[in-house]
Amino acid sequence: MTIEINPCPEYSRMIHRYNRVRDIVNGEYRLKENDLDQISGTTVTTSTSSISTRYLRYINPGDKSDYNKQRNIGFINGARLFNATTRTLSGLMGMSYRVPPKDPELASSMTYLIDNVDGAGTSLIQQAKSTSWNVTQIGRHGLLTDMPRNDEGKEITLADVNAGFRATIQEYTAENIQDWNETIIGGAKVLDLLVLREISSCYCDAFRIKREDVEIKRVYRLTDGVVTVQLCKREKEGGFTGGKEIVVKTASGKSISRIPFSFPGSVDNSPKPDLLPLEPLTDTNLGHYQESANLRSSSYQLSAAQPVIADDNYANEAANKRGQNKIVDMGEESTIILGTSGTFSFHSPDPNNISSDLLMKDEERMVALGAQLVLGSGQAETAQAARIKRSSDVSTLDSISMNVGDAYTQRIKDAYEFMGVEWNDAQYLLSREFFDTDLTPEQAVKIVEVWQKGAISKAVLDTKLQSGGVISEDVDLEEMNEAIEEEAMQMGVEFEEDKESQSNTVTTEE
Repeated sequence: MTIEINPCPEYSRMIHRYNRVRDIVNGEYRLKENDLDQISGTTVTTSTSSISTRYLRYINPGDKSDYNKQRNIGFINGARLFNATTRTLSGLMGMSYRVPPKDPELASSMTYLIDNVDGAGTSLIQQAKSTSWNVTQIGRHGLLTDMPRNDEGKEITLADVNAGFRATIQEYTAENIQDWNETIIGGAKVLDLLVLREISSCYCDAFRIKREDVEIKRVYRLTDGVVTVQLCKREKEGGFTGGKEIVVKTASGKSISRIPFSFPGSVDNSPKPDLLPLEPLTDTNLGHYQESANLRSSSYQLSAAQPVIADDNYANEAANKRGQNKIVDMGEESTIILGTSGTFSFHSPDPNNISSDLLMKDEERMVALGAQLVLGSGQAETAQAARIKRSSDVSTLDSISMNVGDAYTQRIKDAYEFMGVEWNDAQYLLSREFFDTDLTPEQAVKIVEVWQKGAISKAVLDTKLQSGGVISEDVDLEEMNEAIEEEAMQMGVEFEEDKESQSNTVTTEE
């Protein structure tokens, strides 16, 4: 018996918005592939869903002739994508990882997560970049802490852990998080249902050459404080068959009481979909793409000069040849003979800059929406000016960096629980220094002078020098000052505060 497992309504409402942003990011080829396949009658299917949206209008939709199909193919192929969205995304990612995140201080038995977080050789920072890339696009991603099952298909035991089985962190795009639900337990919202979509490729012939994709729904449920997982496979007739519902346990045999999943987003890490950071830019970028198709189409059709012949005798002769394909031969190898009163000329349309003006306005809008990387002014700007210009981008990046870091911290914590390792508060923090803040030598001298005059403390001085790049971010300031003090004592140098302390001591004794 098979059953249908359909996405929830909120997923169905958001998936088309996700697809639009993804397609723009994937570039001009993806947009044209979508529209051209619809003309040929092919359903465009991605790894997540079927797409039926046209990005370019269909000319004369009522005309089903081959001529009109070819005309629309030319219309689509003539469009050009000025991909401000992808360039902006790349720029934002460069800002986010300008300073690489520090590795969390993991317990010795958990350090494998740094170099192999998913069991397939992906490092923690590589996966974090992928997560940030996805969240910056559409404001949603998924991270699952998972424990592989042993060779017998049973729960992992401590013996299996000792044999090399490890907890991992797996990624799921927003398109593959197809259903979820929260309930109130103990006065707090708790995730009690999660449906994840996976595609598994398997061999379907004896020679192990031909492969086919199999759709699987991974269903997590929280019932009476116990988490279970069930794998449901799509059969060829269309429905799903459900496997055994298995209790999710740690290596020590203890069942877990929460679904080990996080929803890193652009606003927060709650299950509900967040705002799509690149959607406003995508909308304008798509309008620019559509107008480029209109401009090139009109240029092709109207830019060529139209021959005009004014001669009665020639008109009568042409009228007698209307049954033929060619009425008038044009070109350097043909000769047109007119009567003494006949005239021959070319007619061209008046220049029309409407499409060009629309393209320019869309480019200005894209810049205003955060695509400063689209057009360069060629002038250097200060870090402060860049902060002001990109304040909205920085605000979004700041939120995303915090959310992604928090999500990984929670996933690592659950990995500790699966492995039976005591949690040591190993926080994973992404850098929030999005701009190059290196101090000039003059600025560094000024800050030191302010400290020498007593206007700021030594701690503030050290922080300023470290954030300005004078002191490396990897340096522990407390250890640095202890080392400086030891070196000074070895050289017989007394600090001003020590002299003052000695002076106060003498006065008291007197």
